[in-house]
Amino acid sequence: MSAMLSKALTARGYRVFVAANGNDARALFGEVRPDLIILDLILPDADGLSLTTSFGRLTGAPIVICSARHGQLDRVLGLKLGAADFVPKPFELDELEARVEAVLRRSRASDQAPAGDEIGRWRQSHRVKSRAHRTERSDDALADD
Repeated sequence: MSAMLSKALTARGYRVFVAANGNDARALFGEVRPDLIILDLILPDADGLSLTTSFGRLTGAPIVICSARHGQLDRVLGLKLGAADFVPKPFELDELEARVEAVLRRSRASDQAPAGDEIGRWRQSHRVKSRAHRTERSDDALADD
C-alpha cells in the first residue's frame, strides 16, 4: 500500500519518504523534516496511535492517519492525540490528496499567524478603536439633537 501511495503522491508533485515501521520513521526524521506525515495505525513494531503524539512533537508536522482500523474509538483517539485528520481505508486517492492539501493549507496558515502576544496586542488595539468609534458616533448623534 505504501509503495502505491508513494508513487501516486510523487506523480502529483509531492516529495515522499517512506518508512516501513515506527523505528524507520524515527530514523528518517533525523534526516528530513516532513511537512506532513501520513500514518497507518497498523505497523509491525508499534501501534500507530501511540506514535501520533511522539511523531507530532518530534517533527512539528501535522499528521493524517490513514488506516483500516477506523472504529469510532480509533478515530476519536487519533484526533485527540494530535492527528489533523483521519482517513479510513479503503479510500479514493483524490479524497486523500484533497485532505492532505487542506491539512497543509491549515498548517501553513497557522505558521503565518501572528504569535500569541501579537494577537493580544491586536485585540486590545481593536477594542480601543471600536470603543472610540462608537463614542464618536454617540457624540455626533447628541450634537444633532
